Amino acid sequence: MNIDHPNNSHYSPCHPPQDKKCQKYTVIIREKLSNAARAQNNRVTAEEPKVLGSCLKELQVALEKLASQSRTHEDFYTIPIPNCDRSGNFHVKQCHPALDGQRGKCWCVDTQTGRKLDKSPEVKGDLDCELLLTENKRE
Repeated sequence: MNIDHPNNSHYSPCHPPQDKKCQKYTVIIREKLSNAARAQNNRVTAEEPKVLGSCLKELQVALEKLASQSRTHEDFYTIPIPNCDRSGNFHVKQCHPALDGQRGKCWCVDTQTGRKLDKSPEVKGDLDCELLLTENKRE
């Protein structure tokens, strides 16, 4: 992955740099990217070309947007950060970031495309996306 800024511990996309909410969210994003990249690297052998899953590609674009200029903590809630699985695809359940300790709304997506599933509600709290995904595949 070619994202230098989020992995650079001296770089802060937060403006002002003392913005604690922004700093906390930046750490979470860096961990997500690091874990996703590590999982992707562990799957690839020396002979295989390194191919990013669709979610990791979207995550990379989002992180580049966040690193492109000074940001306030509000920007972390407006630029969607996808939740990727170990293979680089989308987790079936995606959620908006938590805001002031309150869980963001969640919805179910197609694991390959990241598109919201038909009939998927957006709710705060638990959502059985596996059941909804199974129903969608039958249709």
